[in-house]
Amino acid sequence: MKRLEEMGVTNKDFPYFAGGDVIVNLTEHFTKVWNTQKKEFEKRVVVYIDDKIELLNEKLEDLIGVDFWPFVTWVEDPEINDIYADSVADLIRTPNKVLNVWFSQLIENRTLKNFQMHWFLPGQNYTPQTYTPGPGVMLPAPPGDDINKVIKPVEISGLDDTFAAIGALTQIVERGSGATAIDKGQPEKGQQTLGEVQILVGKAMERSTAMAKFYRLAWYELAVKWNKMMNANAPKLLKLYKQGRSGKLYQKSVMAGEWKSAAGFEPIVHSTSEQESENTKSVQKFMFILQQFPNNFALRKIAQRRMLEIVDLTPEELKQVEEGEKQMTNMMNAQGQPQGQQQGQPSPEQAQLQTDIQSQMKQLQTV
Repeated sequence: MKRLEEMGVTNKDFPYFAGGDVIVNLTEHFTKVWNTQKKEFEKRVVVYIDDKIELLNEKLEDLIGVDFWPFVTWVEDPEINDIYADSVADLIRTPNKVLNVWFSQLIENRTLKNFQMHWFLPGQNYTPQTYTPGPGVMLPAPPGDDINKVIKPVEISGLDDTFAAIGALTQIVERGSGATAIDKGQPEKGQQTLGEVQILVGKAMERSTAMAKFYRLAWYELAVKWNKMMNANAPKLLKLYKQGRSGKLYQKSVMAGEWKSAAGFEPIVHSTSEQESENTKSVQKFMFILQQFPNNFALRKIAQRRMLEIVDLTPEELKQVEEGEKQMTNMMNAQGQPQGQQQGQPSPEQAQLQTDIQSQMKQLQTV
């Protein structure tokens, strides 16, 4: 009943329908139709019941207020004249079918060999029979004839080169898709240096990054279309919810005029995995620089903060770690003070260093 009501069928129309459920296939077509009056193509939405009865045929802009398709497609190898371009899986689908056929042939070949079929020459004095193999079993032979001339095994050629062919085809697929053995966690055959391993991993990462570029553009296009659709179909009132760190939800009602902007919005798409990889590389660079400047306290402080940002600490937890590090630094400075210097009065060099650290911390907090 609820589905019928959502389709516009009211309670007064229920008696006109049968008592049982009728299942129909609804297909929605997004297509371009030539408008003879305007002399141009227009985007239309057509809905059919069982591909026979036309249920809806309206202009796209009249339905959702925009003149672009409300969906996004993306491929890693785009083609100009084909929306259904080959994906990454399409590159290995045919080789995978070939591998399945080869492996099935190998199993069938071993099964035929295990049957131990024989040719035999029938005669009046000899009738071959099956036997159950076992220790000490005596088998009847043809009397007066050479057994090699009467019985002969059926020769079934082996497929010894199957595994070599499978390995060669697998390497071709790995080169085409970028999923090398090292990228899958498997060692390559033969000895390889660390530099060669890093080069192979880098090449595989480059192909994955190139594919992620098109994926990121698809999310950007989706955000742009969503923004335009929201502006074209803006509700009078929106209820927004924000979850605090304690898990509590905070509600706020926003009018359409409060979030709409004449200048528009620019979407920003970030990849979490790529951002984490960049942060890790940044920390590695800091560690290399620290080796060159081991006594630079300010540089070590910045590197420590970058490392803490990777583990996604809350502001309270980050503050606790910084306070603990500051206390440890003060204790070490107090233990290293000369005998003639009073407690709590730092030397001029320490005072200058603390001033530099505080300025660096202020810059980090503003960033």
